[in-house]
Amino acid sequence: GTLLVVLGTLALVIFAAAVLTLRARLHTEVFRARFDAASRTQGEVEQKNRQLEIEIDRRRQAEEALRRAHNVLEARVEERTLELKTINRQLQKEIGERRLAEEMLQKREESFRTLYQQASQRERLYESLLNSTPDAVTILDPTGRATYVNPSFVDIFGFTLDEVKGTHIPFVPAGEHERNRVEMERVLNG
Repeated sequence: GTLLVVLGTLALVIFAAAVLTLRARLHTEVFRARFDAASRTQGEVEQKNRQLEIEIDRRRQAEEALRRAHNVLEARVEERTLELKTINRQLQKEIGERRLAEEMLQKREESFRTLYQQASQRERLYESLLNSTPDAVTILDPTGRATYVNPSFVDIFGFTLDEVKGTHIPFVPAGEHERNRVEMERVLNG
């Protein structure tokens, strides 16, 4: 924005200098013409006047062209300034949105980290409970196959996890299979 203001100011200064220069030359030419006219004949004066009128007309046209160019430049500077202001507002908005997204992401990351730490603590607690209970504990997958047995299971039944992993352990009494299956479905289906 500052660059555009400086360019606009510079253009105005150049325009003003050109106008002053043209006016000074014009006054000088007028003065010379009057001086020469006093010393020449009427025909020479008229010829000089025509030349001066042509030169004055050219300079007026040049001044007008310079004024139009200045106006066009001013309009372009103003248009570009508005464009840059719009772009700047859009960028500020995007920066704000990104900061907000980063803050939200950071909060979520902290929340997930806390949840992970809590889950890890609970997992260690559950593992400790499973490993320290005197009762035999077996964890089954949804199909009823063993995925875990605790140390008490190994002590009581004599089977290791490697021996029973992925198998159906026949520890449910024969008359309880259906009720056990229904209960497992209820637990798994919530």
